[in-house]
Amino acid sequence: MDTDELKTQENAPESQAQPAAAPAALPEEAAARKSKKKLLAIGTAVLLLVLAAGAALLLKNVLPSGRYRSAEALLAEGKYDEAAAAFEALGGYKDSADRVREVRYLQAEALLAEGKYDEAAAAFGALGDYKDSAARVPEARCGLAGQLLDRGDRASAAALLFELSEYPELWDRCFALWGRLTQRQAVAAGGGHTAAVLTDGTAVAVGGNDSGECEVSDWTDLAAVDAEMYNTVGLKKDGTVVATGDNSRGQCDVSDWRGIVAVASGDSFSIGLKADGTAVSVGEWTEGCRRVFEWTDIVAVSAGQRHTVGLKADGTVVATGDNYYGQCSVEGWTDIVAVSAGMDYTVGLKADGTLVWAGGNYHGQCDLGGWTDLTAVSAGQCQTVGIQSDGTAVAVGANYSGETDVAGWKDMAEVSAGLTHTVGLKKDGTVVATGDNSAGQCDVSGWRNVGLPAS
Repeated sequence: MDTDELKTQENAPESQAQPAAAPAALPEEAAARKSKKKLLAIGTAVLLLVLAAGAALLLKNVLPSGRYRSAEALLAEGKYDEAAAAFEALGGYKDSADRVREVRYLQAEALLAEGKYDEAAAAFGALGDYKDSAARVPEARCGLAGQLLDRGDRASAAALLFELSEYPELWDRCFALWGRLTQRQAVAAGGGHTAAVLTDGTAVAVGGNDSGECEVSDWTDLAAVDAEMYNTVGLKKDGTVVATGDNSRGQCDVSDWRGIVAVASGDSFSIGLKADGTAVSVGEWTEGCRRVFEWTDIVAVSAGQRHTVGLKADGTVVATGDNYYGQCSVEGWTDIVAVSAGMDYTVGLKADGTLVWAGGNYHGQCDLGGWTDLTAVSAGQCQTVGIQSDGTAVAVGANYSGETDVAGWKDMAEVSAGLTHTVGLKKDGTVVATGDNSAGQCDVSGWRNVGLPAS
């Protein structure tokens, strides 16, 4: 090699110089580094698993626990819809699903307590078989029936009461409501006797007793009474019926009646109104006076000498029996709130306080065109007696025995027109009477505490 070539090599840049090779690592060191990396990876994985488990635990227990407590707080505040939604959002956490139904149940109870019966019935109905929800539905509907009566919606109230007749556990409550819908009387003038119910549920009677029509001293738990020629019929609070007097036509065979909410006594026959709006009858069948087995939606009954009248829930009227004088010609009557069957005529009280009538008027018993502002009416043999809104009494018709001499009566709660005498119940529980007293049927001045027992 010449001198120039040697100089070129000596002057070459350092970058072009070839580095010396690093010494090879020992096998033990390489293994240690590998193990360390592996341990680090494992530790990282474990840490991630711990963090994940913690997050899951937080999501599963800690956060839902707070939301659960919030739902309970909403429930305690009576915020039922919000509480139900909060429990529902928790899904399967603890007993959240059950708490949703519990909230809805408590909400239904609150609606019931607030008198929101329609909403309560719907709320209990939506709960199906939860707790006693199924039984609470008719309870709420019973409350609604009372509310409807308060509003004057007799037809809707009656429809509910007809349905509720299937629930014996609600009998007492529904029976009391029927007392506001149907015609129950505490005093009744018969042929030659008078009967009454006392506020303690017992009965008294005076007058003719040839057939045992006054033998009522052992009657108890009464809710109403009615009387005709030689019979007396009593309605008991449990829906059964008692009767005494002439039974030659089977008119007193009422011992097997059940579910009765009103009674009416005719001449040798008896009528019972059932809680489902149908009617039953026993006794004389003259002129079809008992042909009531096809009647439905009935809320009141009244029996005359040979005909029977029924008031329907919609305010219309049906009648059956002797129609010689047209006493059953009631087809066009509407907006009626009470009916009364006399010997051979019928009177209906309208919601506006006026009267309609049909049948015989040979004694002026139907000269009722000038009567207004009436709250009650009773048709007798040949006399009609009414109560005006101020508590005074009015009467027209036959007055052979003084049976229409009621001009001085005031503070009246009920009137009952009999054969030839008339009886009135005053608001203070005393009784007045006028007319024929040949059998002592008007000897009622000593009676006290007469009236329908409190429900």
